[in-house]
Amino acid sequence: MPQYRSRTTTHGRNMAGARALWRATGMKNDDFDKPIIAVANSFTQFVPGHVHLQDLGQMVCREIEAAGGV
Repeated sequence: MPQYRSRTTTHGRNMAGARALWRATGMKNDDFDKPIIAVANSFTQFVPGHVHLQDLGQMVCREIEAAGGV
């Protein structure tokens, strides 16, 4: 498996605090070996033109999970 940049926060003694924060978000031990991908989305309820971005962002997240990412 390739070494992902996220490994700096998911492995090693010095990053135990970071792993605790990841676990608080619901991550499991197996998730730490997967690529961690952040999805930035400008959805807001206050701008009508951005309402469709909520569904789009959720779809992107589902596809990342389906492809083996977190």
